[in-house]
Amino acid sequence: VWKKEPSSIIEDDGYNVGIKKGWPLWDRLTNRKSSKQPGALILVRHGESVWNSNSTFTGWADPDLSPNGERENEHAARLLLAAGYQVDVAYTSRLKRAIRSTWIILRELG
Repeated sequence: VWKKEPSSIIEDDGYNVGIKKGWPLWDRLTNRKSSKQPGALILVRHGESVWNSNSTFTGWADPDLSPNGERENEHAARLLLAAGYQVDVAYTSRLKRAIRSTWIILRELG
């Protein structure tokens, strides 16, 4: 369980981490008027990890984001916001760098 973010917004099935229907963040993200236009699939890679910054191969190891990686995600979120994207559902792997990237982007999107 991550300590920096509220654990009540995270569902961990042992492989993927997502937001569970009926939880506060789910309700906030999905409480929008439906539109007849098709949605968009937004794919975002995690930001730079601590190991990436040291030119170390990461693979399936679980290093955290570097400060630069956090800034990269904040920038990605601002680009999505400026382009008018809204997130209805977010999925991520269970690696720290991916989870923290998702949290940063969702936080920046409001």
